[in-house]
Amino acid sequence: MLILFGAPVASEDDPQRAVSAALAMNAALRTLNNRLMGKYSRHLSNRVMESGIVIAHRLGITSGDTYAGQVGTSQRREYTVMGDDVNLAARLMGAARMGQILINRQVYDQVSDYFVATEMTPISVKGKSQQVDLFQIDGPAEDTLVSRMRRREALVSRKEEIRVGLGTLQKVIEGSGTTLVISGPVGIGKSHLADRLIFEAMERDCQVFFSQNRAYDQETPFASWRAILRTLFRITALDHPLIYSQKVIDYLAKVKLEHRSEQLGSLMGVKLEKIETHKENTGKEAE
Repeated sequence: MLILFGAPVASEDDPQRAVSAALAMNAALRTLNNRLMGKYSRHLSNRVMESGIVIAHRLGITSGDTYAGQVGTSQRREYTVMGDDVNLAARLMGAARMGQILINRQVYDQVSDYFVATEMTPISVKGKSQQVDLFQIDGPAEDTLVSRMRRREALVSRKEEIRVGLGTLQKVIEGSGTTLVISGPVGIGKSHLADRLIFEAMERDCQVFFSQNRAYDQETPFASWRAILRTLFRITALDHPLIYSQKVIDYLAKVKLEHRSEQLGSLMGVKLEKIETHKENTGKEAE
């Protein structure tokens, strides 16, 4: 299976989206395997039952310039991509173990702030005169925006903007809800200024929730609030939909807002369902 990010429409975080999709595929396949094991256990071999794997896959991810477009004859044409990096992705997939996600150096440089990765021994692949640097994706990194903020150097020549930002922060601390919008051309330092103000808020013991949106989120209702709520409910990208729902339901019960579950589920774009429980022979309740 060939999955393409960046064509025909490119986004600024295509490598991150590709790695996120690979992790989600691994999680979905684990869920499917568990379901198949339970449903067809009497038909499966001992080896399969011991491994817990009925269906397996492996993934290779690269990033680079490729040809993308229609290929074929007048009778049959299809949209596809061709190029050195497409071939390299296939080589990495072939070198991976089942369930393993391998990326090359170019992808690693673009996603290392967002995912935990382990450097592997470089490998030789067909069509390459030199060995290829290799990394294994282990999972999503925690608090990537916080990590970026803490690595920042001092902000220079933004005294007026900092003064306005700190004034807005003080209003929030005093209980006046407000909004601060930072806008400007690409590369002018908007993120750096935002990180400085976030740092000041955390230094003053404010509870801070992060949301990082992309261009393709513009048509998604409440995209910013969905990200903030997922953080509040401690929902991760690898959570099964039922776990996702249960975390929301548990939090609402904790703050006595169960009666708002339908509206909140609609805002977050999910149907909130409890994890069903059953009685064992002992009479004890078990999930």
